[in-house]
Amino acid sequence: MKMISLKQRRIVTAMVCHAVLVPLARAHEFTLLTSQREIRTEAQGWMADGSGWYVNAIDDEFFKTSQFGDIDAEVSSSIGHISFGSGLARQESSVSTMGLGAASDLTSWTISMGVNAPARSLCTSAYIVNFSVATPTEVSLTGNVWVSPMDPDFNSQVFGSAMLMLTSLQSGTMHTISATKPGATSSISESFVLLPGQYRMEAHARTQLLTTSTNNPLNLGSQFDFNLTIIPAPSLATALLMSFPAIALRRRR
Repeated sequence: MKMISLKQRRIVTAMVCHAVLVPLARAHEFTLLTSQREIRTEAQGWMADGSGWYVNAIDDEFFKTSQFGDIDAEVSSSIGHISFGSGLARQESSVSTMGLGAASDLTSWTISMGVNAPARSLCTSAYIVNFSVATPTEVSLTGNVWVSPMDPDFNSQVFGSAMLMLTSLQSGTMHTISATKPGATSSISESFVLLPGQYRMEAHARTQLLTTSTNNPLNLGSQFDFNLTIIPAPSLATALLMSFPAIALRRRR
């Protein structure tokens, strides 16, 4: 029987490793289905119209995309005179086959200096991605949600929230955290296995202020951040590279 040289064994080992590892690596990826990312600000206030009267005015700005990949977006609104509203929204996020992630923060600000001259600010941020996995895939999910503290004001309407949610489209909600009032915060840090199927990763934040009478300036913030990443499986190629030469040496003895 013709003996196989050590060099030939190494070539065979490399070919086997490549044949096994490449399909394995491709299996442990997210298949991206749909993406929706959006930030919006809307401000409302009273301002002079040039003829001695004051009118209610609105400034509305937004950014929206359904593309995959990375974004770093910011929008702002600001308007008013005797009452003033402003808002700022930011989102930096990523949608890729190896992981999903985002960081977003919102700030609403209002002040009213006249009776019957309401001021309003609304900011929102949304991240919604549908994806699937073809094989059992171990992942890590870390995240935080937060709404800024705020003193009560009986002449104003105040609402702030932030939430994260991972949902199986087959069996329902799997992991979720939320903050739904000023001063609230929550976090998550877990590792688990996604079974083959379709999933939705989403995050939302909202700040809303409505000042209805003369008062001190109001300021409210809301934030979310998260990362959902695939935990690499132990490399079968490495194990094969280590075992094949050992087998070859034992055979030579």
